[in-house]
Amino acid sequence: MRLEMGLVNIKDVRFGSRTAIDDHVLFIDRQELISLLAQEPLFDSIQIDLAHPGESCRIIRVLDVLEPRYRLNGPNFPGALDGVGLVGSGQTRALKNVCVVETSADHARGRNIIDMSGPATAYSLFGATHNVVLIPHATKGADVAEYRLAVKKAGLRAAVYLAAAAKEVLPDETQIYELPPTAFNRGPQELPRIGYIFPIGDMQGYINLKGFKEFGAQNRPEGWNTWLTFAISPAPPEAAAAKPVVRKY
Repeated sequence: MRLEMGLVNIKDVRFGSRTAIDDHVLFIDRQELISLLAQEPLFDSIQIDLAHPGESCRIIRVLDVLEPRYRLNGPNFPGALDGVGLVGSGQTRALKNVCVVETSADHARGRNIIDMSGPATAYSLFGATHNVVLIPHATKGADVAEYRLAVKKAGLRAAVYLAAAAKEVLPDETQIYELPPTAFNRGPQELPRIGYIFPIGDMQGYINLKGFKEFGAQNRPEGWNTWLTFAISPAPPEAAAAKPVVRKY
């Protein structure tokens, strides 16, 4: 499995008559992007603003931040935007120094902020990026949870829309991520494993199941590969009963 991440450096972001990248400047057709995101029925309206490093600007009620990315051959954000599909392979374009910032215009729950200038910029990486800020206004009576989910999908759509401008742009840098054939890949050995421990009388059992399905493989048969680990050992001693917080005499 091989993934080629093509990085396109962006030195400025501006609104323009069409969405394109010219000499490392990202131009955005604001109305076209608004029309794309305004298809969400939970949005009464949506604003899009730009925030640049060094500006006297504070972005409030931030929900999430995304780097614009676009897959040249495969689904984008499968399961969220596109249908379920294979990820981790093919070619992807990513815009560096640019972020899509999701904000909550009508619900004060989002307490995160991004300062674009001043001493607080040291506390966030996103004070140094060119930020495309989405400000969606919810329809009257919209459920808060459904509205926040709609904002998340709007952020994903905007990230794909912006990075699609780099489809025909030669990357400034290409990062290669490659894994060996799955049959020989046991994963990073330095990472912790996860299992389930449960009592069996005065003993304890441990069970761990790992598996993956081969599909779309060129040189390997399709099917499931699984590992099952089961062990029994003496249970640990019971902890002493905690002292009551309140005592009555």
